[in-house]
Amino acid sequence: MFLKSYKHIVPTIDSEDCFYIEGLERDANFNLFYRKLNKDFLLSVEAENLGLIYCPPMPIASSHSKCLNINKLQHTHAHKYVNAMKNANVSYVDIDGSACASSLVAIAKAFNLINYFDFKDVMVIADERISKDVSDLFAEMNIGVKGGDGFSALHFCKDEPKDSFIKITNTAIGYHYNSNPWLTCEEGYSKVIKTDDYACIKPHGTGTGVNNEAEERLCKDKKVILSPEGLRYKEKYGHMQGASGSTEICQMLDEHSTLPRTLCLASGLGNFYGGLIIEKKS
Repeated sequence: MFLKSYKHIVPTIDSEDCFYIEGLERDANFNLFYRKLNKDFLLSVEAENLGLIYCPPMPIASSHSKCLNINKLQHTHAHKYVNAMKNANVSYVDIDGSACASSLVAIAKAFNLINYFDFKDVMVIADERISKDVSDLFAEMNIGVKGGDGFSALHFCKDEPKDSFIKITNTAIGYHYNSNPWLTCEEGYSKVIKTDDYACIKPHGTGTGVNNEAEERLCKDKKVILSPEGLRYKEKYGHMQGASGSTEICQMLDEHSTLPRTLCLASGLGNFYGGLIIEKKS
């Protein structure tokens, strides 16, 4: 599977409790502004049979947002992105809510759609809009990393594009039971590391001390991309949920003209794990 094109937005402003995108207020119109910022990119997508996998922000049910309302809102946002791609015929829509692992899980799903279900094009769209509920939760947990707004859209295709070579292989999704759904463990990651044929590793960089220690043990004696910053993307851009893994991959691609075979990992609330190999040649 190849990456045909991508678009991403990362936080730029560090406020008191979270990172946010300059010029955008987190209000009822936030998603509308997101779509305006990405209008040209979404209009550029052309496909006769396009699959879309949408990774929404982390939902937290409260007295103001019941679970059924959250589900409805997620579907509404997904279909608004569908409508924004006016030059593509979207024939499949999926929503993945595996929190921090969502977008890597979505890329693995895209890989399956392209390799086993006869799709030639699949879009993975992920966004994060930090609500007060989420920022309050981050503060309450005292995890040491602030939340952050973010967005990424990645267009994957079956055939190798002429103008670039970014290849995705060895995708995997895994679940590993842990009594604490917030904890990351080496055993969970072992379920999504399907090969040792890679030169570098891009860990998730969870932002929590205990989970970073687990990832540091996993990365021992391995070359970490952007070492030692490979574990610190979230210190720069905030801890996104739905957009975490894919936005960091986009940023990594921007920062490197070439990449050796790099193992990218993610873990999510509820003991979900995602992994893939990415390779970029100029």
